[in-house]
Amino acid sequence: MNSSTYAYILKSIKKNKHLVPTYKTLYDKTYIITGGSNGIGFNIAKKLALKGANVVITGKCINNNSLQYNVNTASEYISELVNERRCIGVQCDLRATQDIQNVLQTAINTYGHIDGLVLNASANGKKEHSEDDIYNLSQVNMFGNYMIGNMYLQYASNKHIGHLLVVSPPLDFSENEDWWSDNMFNSLCKYNMTLMAKNWNTRFTNIGVNTLWPNARIATASASVMYGGLDLATLSRKCDIMGDAACHILQSNPLDCHGNHFLDEEVLVSLNIDVEHYKVNPNVKEKYLSPY
Repeated sequence: MNSSTYAYILKSIKKNKHLVPTYKTLYDKTYIITGGSNGIGFNIAKKLALKGANVVITGKCINNNSLQYNVNTASEYISELVNERRCIGVQCDLRATQDIQNVLQTAINTYGHIDGLVLNASANGKKEHSEDDIYNLSQVNMFGNYMIGNMYLQYASNKHIGHLLVVSPPLDFSENEDWWSDNMFNSLCKYNMTLMAKNWNTRFTNIGVNTLWPNARIATASASVMYGGLDLATLSRKCDIMGDAACHILQSNPLDCHGNHFLDEEVLVSLNIDVEHYKVNPNVKEKYLSPY
């Protein structure tokens, strides 16, 4: 990304009328969040549990000192936060089909049903990819997400209506070379996730399939880095904007709200929610936030 383009512009947003909440509460609904032990996935899981939902979070690693939580400690934190066993963690390598099957079966065995799936898990991308990096990005972001998404949809289409939310960008982001050129293969994988969502939306008419992507950098652990002499975390928004946006989508009627490629702020503006308070540094103007 060019250091000269720290220009994030809050453009005019057309409100999406289908985001009106159908479900006032998510009590006793069950959602699976892949990559739910840290960052955006963890925030989505936490917000869902606070709304009364049961949450199953997945993560590949049990012990990783570079991250705040693992699937066990993250699920314990969320359950303690809501004073109920509303969250369980399941170790899952999305490259392994048996692990994916175990996640779905564990959710059903524990809570009796699955009402939605959030595909957030992603292998880390780097500017220079090794052969191992390319393999992992392909296997996790494309193969793994496709397999668990397809398995959930086969289950949900035979049971009831539901939601599938994919954390991936709108396809028109490809027009902005600053976004994808420095991390081409990771972007390629993310666009594939969006194409999966487009295909699933046409095939599974009783499931609300949508994508969600941040329009400004999110202050996860990886965002706290220096770039061009600036700390990107201070030019970012909090994870809460993605957590809140995801919850609002999952509270909508899946028969009406589907086939959308949402930006986080679009969801909130559609519901007349001010996005100003999501900034890490309240003194930074919206136009100076770092693009995601």
